[in-house]
Amino acid sequence: MRHAVASAVLVLVVALPGAAGAAPGDLDSSFGIGGIVTTDVGGGGANALAILPNGKIVVAGGGLARYLPDGSLDPVFDGDGRVPTGGGRGVAIQSNGRIVTAGGGPDFQVARYRRDGSLDPTFGGDGTVTTDLGSEDEAWDVVVQADGKIVVAGVSLVIDGLAGDFAVVRYNPDGSLDGSFGTGGVVLTELGGWAFALALQDDSKIVVVGTGGLSQVTQDVALVRYETDGDLDTSFSGDGIATADLGNGADDVALDVALQADGKLVVAGFVEPVGGELPADFLLARFNVDGSLDTQGLDPYLDAPFGTNGSVTTDFDGGDEQAWAVAIESGGKIVVAGLTGVTPYETPSDFALARYNGDGSLDETFGTGGKLTTEFETGSNGVRDLAIQADGAIVAAGTGTIGGVSQFALARYLATPCCGVPAGIPPP
Repeated sequence: MRHAVASAVLVLVVALPGAAGAAPGDLDSSFGIGGIVTTDVGGGGANALAILPNGKIVVAGGGLARYLPDGSLDPVFDGDGRVPTGGGRGVAIQSNGRIVTAGGGPDFQVARYRRDGSLDPTFGGDGTVTTDLGSEDEAWDVVVQADGKIVVAGVSLVIDGLAGDFAVVRYNPDGSLDGSFGTGGVVLTELGGWAFALALQDDSKIVVVGTGGLSQVTQDVALVRYETDGDLDTSFSGDGIATADLGNGADDVALDVALQADGKLVVAGFVEPVGGELPADFLLARFNVDGSLDTQGLDPYLDAPFGTNGSVTTDFDGGDEQAWAVAIESGGKIVVAGLTGVTPYETPSDFALARYNGDGSLDETFGTGGKLTTEFETGSNGVRDLAIQADGAIVAAGTGTIGGVSQFALARYLATPCCGVPAGIPPP
């Protein structure tokens, strides 16, 4: 989200300029070969990644894998760095290094792995927990609270498998449902859409983002904020729910969310003309802490507006784009990653990244005019998640099609001029 290490990892050679000429957005030649690593895990591409304090990288999708800081598979993890079963759409790391994944369908499926890659029997009795919310349910993201409780968000479908309720479930550290949250550990919020990602605020309130209104003509970006007990936070947009039509009547979807240091919420996704007659573009929007769009900041005399009316769209040379992941650098710049192609995931597509300044303008120092693409082989490729390392390097994970087979694909990009990223702290 494994066996025979020698044949499991295929690294692609990418021509790079010498270190002296390296610039922000260039592939990091110290990672894999030429900055790219692909791994045949046996179950498709990657959906999520997390970086450990020691620099190791955990990736979940059609399986689970852990990499050393240089991109090689970690042999301590299940003997060859890969667990071919399990995985999921979301991954989170506990403070003790144990790995939690979430995914599944038709029910929520959550699993916890020990540091060696084996399932943790102290979680749910065998390392896994399945939760039926009463419909066809899909978990999409997971976070771990400071107290060890696990929060999972996704959708409980109610309209012919097309749309449903935002679903949030909280588990105790042993995998049992947390009865102090919602009704028996479960909260359902009717929005007629899909929930794709969540974030935990510093005050432990929970923000879930996705799309609403799929039963209507168009869909809108949707954000919901919950109190720590699962109640809707009425200080957020008046009722806990904020929706925004950011595409002037087109379909717009939020696929990921990140929190700025000042508490503002940055969401990434895509905007697409109704019916899909024209290509979709990256969508980036910023919301204030009260749920309003950041059209001029909270103080119009001090704050700069974000983009146009609080949002930005970005086109990659006329392609069809989706932004699946967003992360915020320590200096406040915003990195967004996804894919660009003729039609996403159906015809040839590539990794696509863009970096923005704090006001939503493209950062001209990154890539070419603030944007870059990375090509694997001819096939359907794209980023599904990204993370910023402690040294500022950008790690993106998703799908790379190699020889017609979908595999885990990772790429690491420089964030500052020159020189490769250090290999990181050696494992204990």
